Amino acid sequence: MTTGVYIWFRYTKPSGSSASIIDQIGTIDTERAKKVIDKIKAKDMLKKQSSRFFSHDVKLSISMQDIKTAKTLYRREL
Repeated sequence: MTTGVYIWFRYTKPSGSSASIIDQIGTIDTERAKKVIDKIKAKDMLKKQSSRFFSHDVKLSISMQDIKTAKTLYRREL
């Protein structure tokens, strides 16, 4: 299925503080996007984070959301 999606990187500290970054917005085949998301490593996500506060001791997750409905189509915890 091809649809418009947001790809979110989420960073969460043990204290509960969190930050999110939109990494990608566009139209893509969702199965292809899942394969790409599965290849992303923690070091790739940490390179995108601009705040040193979230560069260590964080729980990482990636989610793909439908642009029109905001429904989460896929989520991966690292």
